[in-house]
Amino acid sequence: MPSRFERARRLAALCASTLLVLLVAACGDSDETSPTTHSDGQTTTTSPEPVELATGEGTIEASGGDLEPTTIVAPLVPDESSYDPADEGELRFADDAGQGLYITWKAGTEPEVEDAFIRVDLGFEDAERYPDALHTQCTDVRIEVDDDKIEGTASCEDLPNFVNPQGVIERAEITFEAMT
Repeated sequence: MPSRFERARRLAALCASTLLVLLVAACGDSDETSPTTHSDGQTTTTSPEPVELATGEGTIEASGGDLEPTTIVAPLVPDESSYDPADEGELRFADDAGQGLYITWKAGTEPEVEDAFIRVDLGFEDAERYPDALHTQCTDVRIEVDDDKIEGTASCEDLPNFVNPQGVIERAEITFEAMT
């Protein structure tokens, strides 16, 4: 059996190697910059800037639970929406009654996303919000991004309402589009 000193030394080595791996992952090769070659042969590197969005529409066809089949069409809320074509984005669609959609995502291989959070809102109150909190209820999330437009779809099942445990949206089909 190793001595107390030997166990402490092994633990310290394990912690140090774990820290090194985390630092390399955080500071390592990144796609945060893109090179540009100018006519004089000089190359400069710039970081992509988040794109501000001006217009768009989100549509939710929802049903199940206490909810009668309904279709919600909500405009983009530009002040709460932006994206970086190479990394991640955030979109908010809402009508005057607070009905709409909130989406955040981390880019993957288009049109697949690495990770997405989706929330369907039936009003302004927490009791009227149905989030995919564990990022598992909304599947087949597809988001196509280019420099001036985003289009996407998702299918969600059994979206819970955490304020009202009996509240659930059994099925939601989502489509959205936003433009600069």
